[in-house]
Amino acid sequence: MEPSASTLNNLTVLYLLKKSALPLTGGQIEQAVLQSTDMNFFDLQEAISQLVEIKYIEAFQEDTSKDKRYSITDEGSDSLSYFANFLTSDIRNSISEYIFENSAGIRQDYDTAATYFNSLNSNDITVKCSLYEENTMLMELSLTVATSSQAKLICDNWKNNVTKMYGAVLNTLISGDK
Repeated sequence: MEPSASTLNNLTVLYLLKKSALPLTGGQIEQAVLQSTDMNFFDLQEAISQLVEIKYIEAFQEDTSKDKRYSITDEGSDSLSYFANFLTSDIRNSISEYIFENSAGIRQDYDTAATYFNSLNSNDITVKCSLYEENTMLMELSLTVATSSQAKLICDNWKNNVTKMYGAVLNTLISGDK
């Protein structure tokens, strides 16, 4: 049984977000999908909306950006693992090639990243802070806070003090002091 075009479009977006390993803006998704597949803009927007609605991807907006970013959820990853074989090798290869060729540009915004978004199952806010060096994630923190002002403060402090915080956390974790 052949999957519907809508299912293939959804799987394509999930595959892209899984391969990127970083949240992507709507513009980055659009560029990757429209360059790598024959999906059109309207079908892409429908796929993104459907995937957000069924919680296979999550959308969030950084405090410093007007662009929404999208990342794959655990449910989306699970679904993709079951149905990825429906994507042709041409689509998978095109997306993988796009990610490889554009990874520096995609990662540029993420050498030091701090974002926050509403948690899926509560009124809390999740804050994600990360630090990358080349292709290696050095540190990632995920915190739950009660207010957006706390989240914004954490993001600002992370971006302004990331080197100091990374060193302090690493030293604390590897030191023999109790």
